[in-house]
Amino acid sequence: MPVYINPAAPTSVQLTAASDTGASQSDNLTDLNNSSSSKTLQFLVSGVVSGALVNLYSDGTLIGSATASDTSVTIPPTARPP
Repeated sequence: MPVYINPAAPTSVQLTAASDTGASQSDNLTDLNNSSSSKTLQFLVSGVVSGALVNLYSDGTLIGSATASDTSVTIPPTARPP
């Protein structure tokens, strides 16, 4: 049974392709801001521990969380980023 002490920080936080509205689906540019249901953001957090609760913050404000079922997790923010 592995024991994790201070697991490393996630390896990356990216917009999902559906949330990335820039020139390409990987440039991490978006005009979405959770201000309405048609402007919902989603982030993919990689390099996490399966079973971990992953919290997503913007400027110190918690905007979403999800439990990882693998080494990555998609987080749909529940609050509008500040």
